[in-house]
Amino acid sequence: MQPTTITIILAYLGVLSTAAVIPVEVEKRTLGDRNDPFQVDVDCSGADAVCNLDCYGILCFLVPNPTQRQIGISATHRQDSGVDARPLYLTEQQRFDRGLNHTDTILNQIGRSPEEITMASSAQGGSGDILGPTQVNQNEEIGSRISGQLSHLGVGDRQWYFRRFTNYAHAPYCDALQASPPDHSVCPEDGKDDTDPARISFVRMDARGPNNRIQYHMMSFNAGDRWTGKNWARVSKREDEEVNEEDPYVIKQ
Repeated sequence: MQPTTITIILAYLGVLSTAAVIPVEVEKRTLGDRNDPFQVDVDCSGADAVCNLDCYGILCFLVPNPTQRQIGISATHRQDSGVDARPLYLTEQQRFDRGLNHTDTILNQIGRSPEEITMASSAQGGSGDILGPTQVNQNEEIGSRISGQLSHLGVGDRQWYFRRFTNYAHAPYCDALQASPPDHSVCPEDGKDDTDPARISFVRMDARGPNNRIQYHMMSFNAGDRWTGKNWARVSKREDEEVNEEDPYVIKQ
């Protein structure tokens, strides 16, 4: 039987009516958007300390996750964040003069390679990136694994990806971050060892010191310090900020 003109019109209208009920937000969702990022599984095996540091930064200092891949920006971002100045390789006194409190004893245990928690290859990296000391081989290995995942998944320039941390033996901050809901009760630095991520994280300051030297600020959850996306412009919590007693990782303005 040949379809009549009326049958064709009714079928066409049916398609239109079906399409009309599809929510606009669903139609426009695309893998790699901020609301639908790629998932990058970070293999932490053999580099628990790096992942633990990253997880603390995301959980407690509110370092962004997901982030956007930005191809070709890493070198610039390492300059902006202060990593290229190799601050952890300075003498102990030089570090103290620049605002860092890591002693040689601490760095000999945990390493001198600054891990960029936001990642230099992300659009959110660079200025204001929170850093922490790690072993150079572990730092490089984690970076290589993430880069491999980004390429394997086909994450393009300016596309968003979400880091999920896996295969670690001991990374308690990753347990807390990936709990449902995330456990922010672990964030305060009270009673923690000097090698704990809560006590070793730092960020480049906006102002330079004597002889135009780059200065750094030691991050403190208890003082209300959080990721801002900018080099640090204040030494401690602003007077117009107070910590929310009900949810102490959120700053009330």
